[in-house]
Amino acid sequence: LVQEKACKAIEKIIVSGQYDCNKLGQQIIDSMKRYGKNVRIQISGIGTLFMLSASDRSNKAVIAGLGGIDAIIRPMRNHPRCAPLQELGCKMLWSLCVLETNQVAVGQCGGLQAIINSMKEHITVAEVQVEALGALNALAVLVP
Repeated sequence: LVQEKACKAIEKIIVSGQYDCNKLGQQIIDSMKRYGKNVRIQISGIGTLFMLSASDRSNKAVIAGLGGIDAIIRPMRNHPRCAPLQELGCKMLWSLCVLETNQVAVGQCGGLQAIINSMKEHITVAEVQVEALGALNALAVLVP
C-alpha cells in the first residue's frame, strides 16, 4: 500500500514537471524489482513510468537506459493472466518504441514474445489487443 501511494505521489511530481528523470525512474524501477510478486505495485510502477515517458520524449531513452524495458517485460512474463498489467505493459513498450534504439532493445529483451503472449492470453480483451497491436506496429518499423 505504501509503494502504491508513493507511485501516486510521484505521478503528481511528474505532472508538476519538477523532477529528475534519472532519479525518479530509478526509484520506480527499483521498487518494481523489490516487489516483483506484487501485481498492484507492478501496475502502478508501469503506469508511473508511462507518465514519465509521455511527459518528455527524452525520458524514453533515460527509462530504457535505467533498465526500464526489462522492468516492464519481467512483470509481463511473471503475471501473464493480469489483463490490466498486460495492457499497460504493451502501452509502455509502444511508448518507448518511438525511439529506434528502444525498438532494438525491446526486441533484444524479449519484448516481441511478451507482446504476443499478452495477445494470446487475453484474446477477448480489446484494450490489451489495441495496445499490443500498437506496440507490434512500432516494432515492425525495424523490419525491412
